[in-house]
Amino acid sequence: LPTVVHAMKKDWGNRFGVKGRIYVSKEGINAQLMLPFENFTTFLLSLPEQYPFLRGATFVPGSSFHITPSHPVPFEKLRIKVRERLVADELTFALDMKNTGNHLSPAEWNRLLASREQKKTGEELVLIDTRNFYETNIGRFDGAVLLETERFTQVFHSIDRTLEHCSKTQKILLYCTGDLTQVKGFTDVNTLHGGINAWQSYINDLLTAGHEAAVHAISSAPDRRGATCEPLASPHPYFRGKNFVFDQRISQEVTDDVISACDECSVPCSDQINCPLCNLLFVQCKTCSEKHEGFCSDDCREVSNLEPDMLKQLIKEAKSRGCFPGASRSQWSRPRFNLRQSVSYASLAAELGLKNSKCCNG
Repeated sequence: LPTVVHAMKKDWGNRFGVKGRIYVSKEGINAQLMLPFENFTTFLLSLPEQYPFLRGATFVPGSSFHITPSHPVPFEKLRIKVRERLVADELTFALDMKNTGNHLSPAEWNRLLASREQKKTGEELVLIDTRNFYETNIGRFDGAVLLETERFTQVFHSIDRTLEHCSKTQKILLYCTGDLTQVKGFTDVNTLHGGINAWQSYINDLLTAGHEAAVHAISSAPDRRGATCEPLASPHPYFRGKNFVFDQRISQEVTDDVISACDECSVPCSDQINCPLCNLLFVQCKTCSEKHEGFCSDDCREVSNLEPDMLKQLIKEAKSRGCFPGASRSQWSRPRFNLRQSVSYASLAAELGLKNSKCCNG
């Protein structure tokens, strides 16, 4: 396998200009790639010939393959990693990828949401957003139950807790950024096929045909039983804000609605950044960004000028204590960042005797 990975990196990168990330395990392959459009068809056709193990490869039910134009470039290089498991779910049982519920196309998904909104059906739907809090914070479907998880390992337990008082025949709608696995014990589980990514592509394709035609097609297309709903007024019905993505773009705008706020000063804002020092992902307005020079806090900004070896030692010590740099974020509007033990990086640097001429006053 290491030989194959090396060949893929060399051939895909040099020959086709592929960038992105690929995870390979016994469970399958999870890939997010980008390459020049003119190379796309040749690249796909070359795969079975050069990599026999891909011959006859099929997608499991509910998985998908999406082509999306992207500006700016979301990846700097091609990364391929071999993993024991594709997703770090920490589950003690194997997921049954052939039992993943009903997969709704974006058109079918919109029909159900339209029926729910216009009360043309007696069905009570439970709509669940299965993403983490930092994803739902900047964009989501209206009326969705938010699990507010911090990492994927918490999702399945949170779904079970959300549905614990529901009938086993309850109609359940689940969605994620991409595809999602099953929920056990319920007979009417439905997922958005391809997730928000596929839904957004579908809406954008309709919009290229013209706003008025798109709006009509989105909301009034008949379902499998021939039922229709009234046309809607919005070109992006039901979803508001941005779609979080796991690459350098961080998010893609779906609508211009701002449903989140700066984590420090609470001004309406939907711009997420990663702190250059502690890598915290958070929402920061322009004023606070200028105030802290792009860092999450003065604390991180102050120690950022330490010599590389000192900075590495500081971060290692903070992690060994189970701390993160949050002492200067105690007044942040979102308390979740203060749930874990916090420490002032500047104070810790002083305690360890780490300083240079440009850092840590005194």
